Amino acid sequence: MAHELGHWNYHRGRSFECRVDDWVEGYASKPAEEREADTYASELLMPKYMFDPLARKLKRPTFDGIKELADKFNTSITATAIRLVNINVWPLVLVCHSKTGRVWFNRSKDVPERWFPQKELSQDSMAFDQVFGNEERVRAQKSTADTWFDNREAERYEIIEDAMRISNNQVLSLLWLENDEMLKDISYSRFSR
Repeated sequence: MAHELGHWNYHRGRSFECRVDDWVEGYASKPAEEREADTYASELLMPKYMFDPLARKLKRPTFDGIKELADKFNTSITATAIRLVNINVWPLVLVCHSKTGRVWFNRSKDVPERWFPQKELSQDSMAFDQVFGNEERVRAQKSTADTWFDNREAERYEIIEDAMRISNNQVLSLLWLENDEMLKDISYSRFSR
């Protein structure tokens, strides 16, 4: 409902189509009207001045902490996780997978674009058993970055991974890039000396 209020506030009199099943590849690449309505809803339901201090009090960015925040704001796990990623308290990547592959993803602004999540789930990921089996959720754990990212430097790093089933056929994965080296802006120019 808050999303639709965002459309009413920003897009009155304009013609466009808004459907709940219009998820597109890459959360940030949704149509501008949808991003604006999502942002409006997020700020209405989880105002930054209230959300940010509570998010900073979390010991670690995990779905346990997201559930605590969701309960306080009476919001969904998915909306709360997206809000946590967007406020950029930690360098996070949020990825939604189904059996057919990645549905969408979103990353904090401090996460460089080179950390682009793979389309297919690795069998080594926590999310794999939740998508393809009846595996119950386990606590967040370390994982090699190359489990999630098809990047030539990924094998050198570890990340913290947490996963949670959000429907019968979709799982959210929260990836925390806790190593500061992963966040450096690297230029791959062949001509730099």
